[in-house]
Amino acid sequence: NDKILGLFHDDGVYTVVAKSLYQGDGYRIISLPTAPPQTKYPFLYSYLLSWIWAFSPTFPQNITALKSLNIAIFVAIFFLSVTYYRRNFPASNIAAIVFGLLVCTNPILFTFTDYVVSDLLYVLLVLGALTICGGGNEAFSQSRTLTLAIVSGLAWMTRLAAAPLIFAGTVQSVISQGLQGAAYFIGGVLLFIMPWLLWVSWQVHDVSDFLYAYYSGYDVSGSHGAPLGTWLVRHWPIILGNARYVLDLFDLLYLLPLLPSLGLVVAFLTITGMIVSVRKQELFAWCFFLSSVGLLLIWPFHPVRYVAPLVPLLIMFLFRGMHAVQCWMGSLRKDFALGGLVAKMTWLPALLILLLNGVWLSGYLLVYNEQTTRGLY
Repeated sequence: NDKILGLFHDDGVYTVVAKSLYQGDGYRIISLPTAPPQTKYPFLYSYLLSWIWAFSPTFPQNITALKSLNIAIFVAIFFLSVTYYRRNFPASNIAAIVFGLLVCTNPILFTFTDYVVSDLLYVLLVLGALTICGGGNEAFSQSRTLTLAIVSGLAWMTRLAAAPLIFAGTVQSVISQGLQGAAYFIGGVLLFIMPWLLWVSWQVHDVSDFLYAYYSGYDVSGSHGAPLGTWLVRHWPIILGNARYVLDLFDLLYLLPLLPSLGLVVAFLTITGMIVSVRKQELFAWCFFLSSVGLLLIWPFHPVRYVAPLVPLLIMFLFRGMHAVQCWMGSLRKDFALGGLVAKMTWLPALLILLLNGVWLSGYLLVYNEQTTRGLY
């Protein structure tokens, strides 16, 4: 809707702070009394939005322009998705395009184009990190380590949920280059995040009002700390609830309710792809995947926004499964007359999912609403 900025709490914060940066008032929430410093979210996304404020400074007429930032990021996600796929399968061209289309027509990712939030920028940077670390067991040079550090640092400056990315990069650096590689990576990341952490530590907030404090920063005082056992007991309902939500999101990931019979096939191919991925020693991808799942399970928020950066990786698991089954069926061609045809049919699930996404996307775009901006998207 070109008259509604967004849905979440942070889309408003991002936009107001971007206006503050544009006006030269600093990184502050100028819509709150005393315009407190904004220490809850890092500044990269708001900084990009501030350039849009400079181009179109009249609100609410600039809502469409503000939302267009995520559209530009979305285009970049498509091209980087194709690059990421070809990094893993250099000989695949058509499959790489289909992979990029599946990523960009995915309902979980596409719906973020309606909101002025940083999730798609984070997805783009995660894709960049996965692309840097892709390519099998080739040597991991210092230049790749430093590039990975830059991308991970930018991801942290987009969302604090990038902690799994930094963890995975640290493990990758230690395994590939030892302590020297880890020093390069951690040093590169610290160049980005230390100024932010120091600036946050210097800010003073009025925490007398709970809602006011919730807008301006996170509570990291440790006042709710408890022994691990006690914490797990209290936190267990959140973990179980988020696990249930994640299972539901698997249906949304591939629109399986529209074609329930596809569910078992997709699950089998995804699990097969995961097994193949482990055998290929994709250390970075698995460290990022497992630590991200751990974060989304314990974080007291609906996990859809934490699943978003995992979407390209989950679709890659599916494609790895299809590729593995195709190779296996191809090896039976001599013993099975239709082996070649069956091998090619293993790619049918990807085409069916793309068709389902097209059906959903056409309905999503054609919803009758004179105020909608979806036609632009």
